[in-house]
Amino acid sequence: MNLVYVAVYVFMCVLVAYYGRGSRLGFWGLLLLTPFVTPWVVFIGLILLSPFSADLLMRDSAKRES
Repeated sequence: MNLVYVAVYVFMCVLVAYYGRGSRLGFWGLLLLTPFVTPWVVFIGLILLSPFSADLLMRDSAKRES
């Protein structure tokens, strides 16, 4: 059962690193950081520190036209 927890933790670390691949630290930096600071804390930090994009409010068709 312990191996399952480790596998889930490693998967979460990789998932958070993949989500933050466009950040300043990049994929590898976040992958090295997440095991020490837990994936949940890093993920929340990525969400809170990411720049706000007003394009999220635009419809998909309007994005394609511009």
